[in-house]
Amino acid sequence: MKNIARLVFQLSVLFTFNPLNAQTPWVRCSNGLPDATVYSLAKVADTLFCGTLNKGVFRSKDGGQNWTPMPTATPSFNSLQVWTMATLDTFVFAGVRGGSAGIYRSSVNGNSWVHANTGLTNHVVHDLVAIGNQLFANTFGGGVFVSNDLGNSWSSWKNRNGMEDKFGYSLAFNENYFFAGTSGINSLPDTGVAYRMLWSDTAWERVNTGFFRNGAHLEQVFSMDANDSLVFAGTDDVGLYRSRDFGTNWDRVMIAPGDVHAIRIACHAVYMGTSFAGTNLSLDDGLTWSPNSAGLTYMSSTLPDLVKDFIALNGFMYTATTLGVFKQPLPPEGASCITNSTSLEKGGNALKIKISPNPAAQDLTIENETGQDLWFEIYDTQGKILKHGMLQMHPVLLDVSGLSGGVYFLKIWGHDGVFTQKVIVAR
Repeated sequence: MKNIARLVFQLSVLFTFNPLNAQTPWVRCSNGLPDATVYSLAKVADTLFCGTLNKGVFRSKDGGQNWTPMPTATPSFNSLQVWTMATLDTFVFAGVRGGSAGIYRSSVNGNSWVHANTGLTNHVVHDLVAIGNQLFANTFGGGVFVSNDLGNSWSSWKNRNGMEDKFGYSLAFNENYFFAGTSGINSLPDTGVAYRMLWSDTAWERVNTGFFRNGAHLEQVFSMDANDSLVFAGTDDVGLYRSRDFGTNWDRVMIAPGDVHAIRIACHAVYMGTSFAGTNLSLDDGLTWSPNSAGLTYMSSTLPDLVKDFIALNGFMYTATTLGVFKQPLPPEGASCITNSTSLEKGGNALKIKISPNPAAQDLTIENETGQDLWFEIYDTQGKILKHGMLQMHPVLLDVSGLSGGVYFLKIWGHDGVFTQKVIVAR
């Protein structure tokens, strides 16, 4: 029955007219990549990274048009599944499964990798996220670990207090909460489990009210994403759930025959990636959904077996699939804010930043009172990076005279958090 439902859903994706897909099809951007499954995506500034099945990690500096292989870490590195990736500072981290499993680290332009597993009691890493100056890993058997030194050493996050289920899959966060999705093992009811923790707390809290199981099938929480008003949880076989109260209660908002392996919030647009059912897109905060698989084809394959990851860069959403990497222009509902939640360094102390004047005609004065060096990016309303660089620990004049009059978004981040503000250039 499950396979029949998947087939029916695939046919509806392929043959149902959808104005959204007709206007914005996905375009394959995988020149230089082998014909291998792409599991994970990451970025630093304008550079993209992708992790593959059995072929290692690749890097693109031109928006995914061309990819070059990064060096292998060990002789067995190219036999591994690079299941998840994250970036922190100028380093790239790869969480792998199989063989010499665990976490590997390389610099952005590096020619070598190092095994960064010290302190990990479980090396099956299903998700990596960077938050501030910390790196978090959700493992399948050891729960959540944290590194405060760029992966040189790891320790159990809060000693796993409150987390009965240590078989983890996914991580997400917003300004106030940290979330983890697990398998449902060793916890009752085992209907798929999500946990949350206030950043100031010392223990996890199980939050799965509203989840349900499909017969005797355990419903793992494969994917999660969050912003400051919504949290999403993608499950094994029973669809997508949304919470409007930070996980206290969940509502199922999408029934998909395929497992939901990827969720990405981009303002009011929300992307969902599945196994066997392509991608779906919501333009109203996940309330209603449309098939979004037009263009996800390669050679004789008309739909990926798996859509595993999303990341946004310069006005496009990129997705990792069994058919390679594809990209699609962000819709207006998703292009007017910072679009990749795993890159928003939240959960630390508020950054002490002052911006003036606003509106500005020539220069923005940025007063950095944090006592640390910071980085900045200016985006237009389509999500394209127009300026980026470092802010030192004294007032900086940021020249905006070359920008056309209009609305822009200034993102400033450092070890203690992120600051995002709309700025207006007056002409």
